[in-house]
Amino acid sequence: APGATLYFAYIEGSSISLANMVDWLIEEEVDIVSYSATFLVSPMDGTGFAVNAVKDAPAAGILWANSSGNYAESHILETFKDTDGDGFHEFQDGSELLAYEAWGPAALGFSWADNWSGPGIDLDLFVYSDSQGQNLVVSSTDEQSGLSSQWPAEFINYYFDYDTYYIAIQNLNPGTNPRMNLLSNAGLFGYS
Repeated sequence: APGATLYFAYIEGSSISLANMVDWLIEEEVDIVSYSATFLVSPMDGTGFAVNAVKDAPAAGILWANSSGNYAESHILETFKDTDGDGFHEFQDGSELLAYEAWGPAALGFSWADNWSGPGIDLDLFVYSDSQGQNLVVSSTDEQSGLSSQWPAEFINYYFDYDTYYIAIQNLNPGTNPRMNLLSNAGLFGYS
């Protein structure tokens, strides 16, 4: 675009950093923002801290465009399913273990539909090195018991080898079947 001025902004991954960036863009009277980033753990339903941080931009006349599809092959969106009653999610193929091809240092963000200021459904995330789920590599088992300081989310940041791992999701609240999001910033799932 002839005569256009480009602005480049960087955030450190926090909601505070995102809000500060939006304030700066407003101060600089930027017209259009192309935002190509994501938070691996968030409600993903049009609400939450990232959405709240960005709301001021359109009100200031900025056209805000988010990327779509950056994590298409590294994203699972499913409803918890446990037909055998053992507390573990059954993925699309009926298995309780999802293949995950890791590419070295990676983060896994896992969240589910529940109250983000006091979740009552407690899910846990496990990563194994074998397809039988015998050799636990890393897990995230934060408690979700309705406290306002808790989120319906688990997060793993780990230095994986370039190899195939297997992910399991456990529900500690039988009879609840929340919608779930699982994302990776450096790897592919067995399906997406």
